Amino acid sequence: MYETISSFLDDLSADMSYGDYAGVSERFFFPTIIFVVGRIIAVDTQEQLASIALAYGEELARAGMHGRRLKLNAVSLDREGRHVAHVTASYFDAAGDSLDESRFRYFLREVEGPLKIEMIEMIDLPSLLKDFGAPLLAIAR
Repeated sequence: MYETISSFLDDLSADMSYGDYAGVSERFFFPTIIFVVGRIIAVDTQEQLASIALAYGEELARAGMHGRRLKLNAVSLDREGRHVAHVTASYFDAAGDSLDESRFRYFLREVEGPLKIEMIEMIDLPSLLKDFGAPLLAIAR
């Protein structure tokens, strides 16, 4: 399962890096929840999630971050098709130099189909985006 989740995260990273926010939103169950550094965002539709992903991608680009790679650190809670992926996100500039990191937990489920995201916990944001929680909440409303 570790390899399956790692591959899933690689594909998710590629979608975000290439701006395929519709592709990102297809990887979720709905409704879904996003925890952003202590704030809760309820997301009801793929369109709403695509808007949030677009805003996040635009903020990353404004901060000079042009690429993102998710690294799977550990998998836990393998029960009834549910898994928790403990992830480090690394952010890169246009030249491919590392700029920052953040930590996430992806709550995944694999039931009657492909692996999908039930919930995300953004444990910490990249230091250049520390105030991004408020714009995310505004988009989600």
